[in-house]
Amino acid sequence: MITGAYRFPRQDTVIYGRPAREAVIELAKRYNAKRLFIFTTRSLASDLAARLASDLGSLCVGTFSAIASHSPRSDVIAGAIAAREADADLLVALGGGSVIDATKLIQLCLWADLTSTNQLAPYRMGRGDDRKDASQIPSGIRMVAIPTTLSAAEFTPFAGVTDGENNVKESFTHPDFAPRAVILDPALTLFTPQRLWSSTGMKAIDHAVEQLCNLERSPMGDAVASEGLRLLAKGLRASHDDPSDLEARSQCQHGMWLAISGAATGRGMGASHAIGHTLGGSYGVPHGITSCITLHATLEWNRAYS
Repeated sequence: MITGAYRFPRQDTVIYGRPAREAVIELAKRYNAKRLFIFTTRSLASDLAARLASDLGSLCVGTFSAIASHSPRSDVIAGAIAAREADADLLVALGGGSVIDATKLIQLCLWADLTSTNQLAPYRMGRGDDRKDASQIPSGIRMVAIPTTLSAAEFTPFAGVTDGENNVKESFTHPDFAPRAVILDPALTLFTPQRLWSSTGMKAIDHAVEQLCNLERSPMGDAVASEGLRLLAKGLRASHDDPSDLEARSQCQHGMWLAISGAATGRGMGASHAIGHTLGGSYGVPHGITSCITLHATLEWNRAYS
């Protein structure tokens, strides 16, 4: 008999196929939020983020665009200081996995009043006498995510952040790290470079494949991973052939969502992800690129086993 547990993230809503600006305003009203703060990257600051801030009008009290790839601890602390000074009551992450993961940890900084990078260390996952249980910290301000890539960070309660001093990638988690709401607007992904879109799409495929190759079976996890893989295979081909195809981009977003949902079984990921996280944190290689390199190799290596 199969045993296990499927863990749903503490997420109220996933809005898809609608303009992000409309959805954000609707969510702010639902959450009674009046001071929204946008987190993004420099590459999106002058276009997508600026337009979103303009559309939000007086609801937007600031934008922080200094989040680098792999979410450095220093950027997390700087972002938390900016949101604290703006007296924000809802955080909006616009961008890929680095922005979304950084904003997850910025929540913790605001909940626990953390103001320096060394204060983050005890809350990282793993064993050690210095560790503190982040889940014991009551949550406060929450976030909304508007992804522009297919990294799927917005659907998990985990944050991958880089310790710049030791050049390693660290994981943090809290039950309320997952964004309270996610907005999947395929039109916003038209600004994503094709290389980034396709490579993060391969990371999403990696999520599905490593769940389906796991020796532990889970009817729920297998079903969503399988359908996610089907949608990604169809959508990535179509969006590569015609980058303006919004239907194909929407298929990719739904496929990415389903693929990562397979991981909520707690079975864990496989060697491709493990290698990718090591290369990403230590050498600055984007996770989408590592999946392009490692997935086929680990599948071949594990062929007889899995």
